[in-house]
Amino acid sequence: MMARAKQTGKLAELMKSLKGVVVDEDWDRIIGSAITVFAREVQDMKLAERYVSMIVSDENRIDALIIAGKLKAAYLQAVNINKAAYIERIRNEAQRTNQDQIVRLCDQYLHAAT
Repeated sequence: MMARAKQTGKLAELMKSLKGVVVDEDWDRIIGSAITVFAREVQDMKLAERYVSMIVSDENRIDALIIAGKLKAAYLQAVNINKAAYIERIRNEAQRTNQDQIVRLCDQYLHAAT
């Protein structure tokens, strides 16, 4: 609800109270939900991007970067952890959004991985 209303101050206060209380998996879900709302419902990609760094898990961070439209950053993170399945997802999103340079990067990685 706070994310939909772009009440970032209240959201930050809530996050501060939850950090250390919930397990990392739940933390990532909470932050991921806010990112999804910012990116898809409110369509504020810059705000969504600000919350990505709060994600704990590498895989969840890649998902969040994809949602926030930061495909090159998602690609670099996926390469860093050597996850071809994520590279394929990034490639599909890049293709869907006509980001040819990212498609080529992903193709090169996937070709080299086989």
